[in-house]
Amino acid sequence: EHVGNIIKMYRAMGLSPDMGVKLYATYRAAGLFPELAGFTRVGHSGEMAGFEFLAESVRSLMPALEKLGIASADEIDIDTLSERLATEAAATDPAVFYPRFVVAWARA
Repeated sequence: EHVGNIIKMYRAMGLSPDMGVKLYATYRAAGLFPELAGFTRVGHSGEMAGFEFLAESVRSLMPALEKLGIASADEIDIDTLSERLATEAAATDPAVFYPRFVVAWARA
């Protein structure tokens, strides 16, 4: 739900929430031959860092989420979000995927 809200916000602002997967084509369209690398950390449900990362990301985006009418502060209840996410995850013990980081570079 919260990641979905972030994606909605990016799209509402005219931004691509998945630019990393588009980097190769973007560089090629510019006539460049890129090199790319990517990284995704995968944790487990007992790691609070992943839930805190998501909660703090949502906190920093709250003004935009509210302005765009995607979610309200009351709906999100930011001060308890990381705890609620951890409690939910503890029930099913999932792998926790952090954001994917993609870098690209090229020489002209």
